[in-house]
Amino acid sequence: MLQKAAHDIDVLHRLAGGYARDVRALGDLMVYGDNPHRRAPGVPKADDWYTKDGHWPPHTPRALNPVIDVEDVSLLNMRLDNGVLASYQQCHFTPDYWRNYTAGIRATSSLRTGGTPERVPVLAPELVAYFERGQSRG
Repeated sequence: MLQKAAHDIDVLHRLAGGYARDVRALGDLMVYGDNPHRRAPGVPKADDWYTKDGHWPPHTPRALNPVIDVEDVSLLNMRLDNGVLASYQQCHFTPDYWRNYTAGIRATSSLRTGGTPERVPVLAPELVAYFERGQSRG
């Protein structure tokens, strides 16, 4: 979730009018972990891994990275500071690779410790203000 979910979680925050306070997440390396079609270490990746054949079923991609250690499917439940309950799921083996996201540290920590609940720290007021201004500095 750290790699892909941050902006989606931002949207949930915006729609729900609050910020995550408690999170619990689960995930697994369900597809790519068992896919044996990897590049040898040191072999550069292709310029574009999209193929007209598509990516279904999920075991069809070839020349994958030699090491894949990021969960390819994960779930997040959260309680926001205003009492709203929200959930989020991501799946990395869908063909939509045009989306590009960053951060989600507490959810990733929860996910990697078997779903241990995590408390999300309160953001610094200046950071909250920055995002409330639409990521504008002034």
